[in-house]
Amino acid sequence: MLTEEQRERIERNRQQALLIRKRKEIEAQRLRADKRLKIDARDRAKQVLRASVPEATEEDVLWIDDPDSDEAVRLFLELHDRTCDYLDDNENYMITAQDNNSSRRRKELLMKYKGDQRGRGIETHTRPIIEVNRLDEQERTLPKFGAIHYRGRFEVKHNLNDVDILAMSSEIDKAFSKFVFEKIAKAKPNDFISVNIEHEQLNQSINVSCRAQNFDVKEVANRIFKCSQSNRDWLLAGNFHVEILVNKLGQGGGGAKEKDPLLR
Repeated sequence: MLTEEQRERIERNRQQALLIRKRKEIEAQRLRADKRLKIDARDRAKQVLRASVPEATEEDVLWIDDPDSDEAVRLFLELHDRTCDYLDDNENYMITAQDNNSSRRRKELLMKYKGDQRGRGIETHTRPIIEVNRLDEQERTLPKFGAIHYRGRFEVKHNLNDVDILAMSSEIDKAFSKFVFEKIAKAKPNDFISVNIEHEQLNQSINVSCRAQNFDVKEVANRIFKCSQSNRDWLLAGNFHVEILVNKLGQGGGGAKEKDPLLR
């Protein structure tokens, strides 16, 4: 029979193995992206520009062949590919405020886990405390491509380990709304929004990604709660990082819509 110390060591080894695997996956994704970029970066940039930015002129397209465009081409394709990768994730893409999917999921979670937090000794009256500190903000503009990229990283200090997250979900919604909507206020309906919650005790980040017109802040608390059901360790530290991305890559049109998820 295993001792408590042996079980803890096994669990630490398991977590370490998961972390190593995740790092390898990230590195493999980077290598694939580099290979893709080296093979046909300029041709792909021309194709994407024609499909996603209808106002682009032929002069803009030809500029891609200019050596001075290297960095802009790299960033443009990086934004395009990252956006497509997120929108290809059906769970993220199907977030639609119009269909009230996030509100419906909230109700389903409340019904499914009713009383579960109290069963863990978490008081329903404990109010959430969420303090946000800015770590870094960057904005890049690519006029030739009609593209704008905003990235902000924030540290969030909280007491969510002591909070009945579902019972206090409306309070959490308000706290996140205060700083998330401030950062995405200038986004047009078709722009890409991504909110990522990161912590070293999470095997993968908690991610909410969709069009700006479909973004619903309720989904953030929904996913925090869903993740906390299988792993509360990441809440014990009382802090996590939030990354907010806003990508504007033009409005799509033409026959490319069927092949390019960015233009859906």
